[in-house]
Amino acid sequence: PFVAPTPDETFTGHWVDVDLTTNYAIAYVDSTPVYAAITITGKPGFETPTGVYTVFRRVESDTLDSSTTGIAPGNPESYLIADVPHVQYFAEGGFALHANYWSDPWEYGYDRSHGCVNLMPEDAAWFWSFLSLGSAVSIHY
Repeated sequence: PFVAPTPDETFTGHWVDVDLTTNYAIAYVDSTPVYAAITITGKPGFETPTGVYTVFRRVESDTLDSSTTGIAPGNPESYLIADVPHVQYFAEGGFALHANYWSDPWEYGYDRSHGCVNLMPEDAAWFWSFLSLGSAVSIHY
């Protein structure tokens, strides 16, 4: 069974710990883990930023457009994905936790995104209900 590792740092209230080594996002209430979800995180050249952030913007459904992050249309890495549910931005540059409906389940647990923390749709919905503006997001290896 999955056992949540003890985080190096804890926060008060509802927050999330994203471990880039295991590709798991673990929800905490204070120091108690309450939910864990496997993720897709940033691939080489598009790494998910490490550090402690807070959720500063939430959009129930958003369009993810690589041109807003400096990747021009026509670039092999460009993307335009409409109707992405449960987008919670935590770092400037378009970095967010969000649902991913376009990847196969076997792709989770690997580094395949352009830096966002991708969650299975049901997990993203759970985190949407759990987190709020100002919730801490701790990301580390």
